[in-house]
Amino acid sequence: VDSVAEVADLHVSEIDSAPNVGNDESSRYIQGVASRDSNLLIVVDLNKLLSEEEWAEMSMF
Repeated sequence: VDSVAEVADLHVSEIDSAPNVGNDESSRYIQGVASRDSNLLIVVDLNKLLSEEEWAEMSMF
């Protein structure tokens, strides 16, 4: 992830499974997709994106 354009609250019913696109390395971080206001939102699985060490660093802020 290079940048985040928006953080949105989504209900689980709004999230569809992620399509099989890209390679396994990049798609393993995608938990699903959602559509809102004609925009496609990519739902990122933060538990797979950050290591335990990175989570520990984040907890200091």
